[in-house]
Amino acid sequence: MAVKKFNTDVGVKDGRLSAGNTSCAIELNNTASTMGCGCTGAAKCLLDDLTPDNRSYGSFPTAFLKDKIIVGDVKLYFNVASITKTKFWMWDIALSPLLELVIRKNFIGSALQTSNWLIGATDYTMEVPSATGWYNFTITEYYKDGYTDFCLRPNTDWNTDADNQGKNYSLNITTQEGGANQPYLLVTYYTKSDPLKRLRRMKLFGVRR
Repeated sequence: MAVKKFNTDVGVKDGRLSAGNTSCAIELNNTASTMGCGCTGAAKCLLDDLTPDNRSYGSFPTAFLKDKIIVGDVKLYFNVASITKTKFWMWDIALSPLLELVIRKNFIGSALQTSNWLIGATDYTMEVPSATGWYNFTITEYYKDGYTDFCLRPNTDWNTDADNQGKNYSLNITTQEGGANQPYLLVTYYTKSDPLKRLRRMKLFGVRR
């Protein structure tokens, strides 16, 4: 058994995209040490009064995972450096706010762009983190011939709650530029045995089949 850790290899491939902000356009920041994920209901779009939706993106170069290995376990880790929230924030008990994770292959390209906003359907969810520190998803999607890209985003109920209250609740997740606490993919794997090599070893040590 072996373990391999993957980080985002280029800083501009991770960062934040935000839509519904005061400029009413998708905004990009892929150079900061943290990336926002959540909703800021206190700064709505002036045209449609919608609450900004902040999403965090990253990309792992997983081409190392060749066909000659058997992957046993894959976890995506991310660090919540801080939480931006309105004082006395309380979730609406009638809603079910969740943190969503989307996994895609070779989606981001050479750098995060505003066009990456439309990333598709959700693959995994967890409860919204309420404290700083490390969190992880166990995933089954990974790509042996390219990049494993991800997006962390608030679900509809999270956005609705922030919109209804006109308040903020957003995670600040450490990026590649943020150093040691950047997101990473941890892969546990096994090497497939080569039948010919195995046969040679058996003959060498006098082992009969």
